[in-house]
Amino acid sequence: MDQFDILAKSVADWARSLWGCAHRRTSFPITIGEGAGSETYVVCTLCGQRFAYDWTTMCKTGKRP
Repeated sequence: MDQFDILAKSVADWARSLWGCAHRRTSFPITIGEGAGSETYVVCTLCGQRFAYDWTTMCKTGKRP
């Protein structure tokens, strides 16, 4: 990594610590379990937070407990 990359990462980490993560980059939906007991969620690739995901609307539905 060159000095510019290190500086850009530091600024991004600082901004994220002040305002939080925007969660714009998420993983592909992950489904755990089968049938009625299944749970589908996506993970923010920047901060690791999980969000419930609805396949019918194809969008995040809220934070996963």
